[in-house]
Amino acid sequence: MEGIEPKVSVYHERVEFVGSSKSNNISILLWNITFEDQGEYICFARNPKEKKRNHSAVFTLIVVDQSM
Repeated sequence: MEGIEPKVSVYHERVEFVGSSKSNNISILLWNITFEDQGEYICFARNPKEKKRNHSAVFTLIVVDQSM
């Protein structure tokens, strides 16, 4: 429904939902990334406007530098 923020499941304290359904933005922010975080991630969402149709995308995270 328009204007209602999605229910977000965060599985780690270094992940923060920074998007807004009002602007169709489902962005997340990853904090304190290390080389061990490098790899493939899957984003999964269900859209109520499309009769709860499922959507997914695969992203590859490449870490090029690590802060101490």
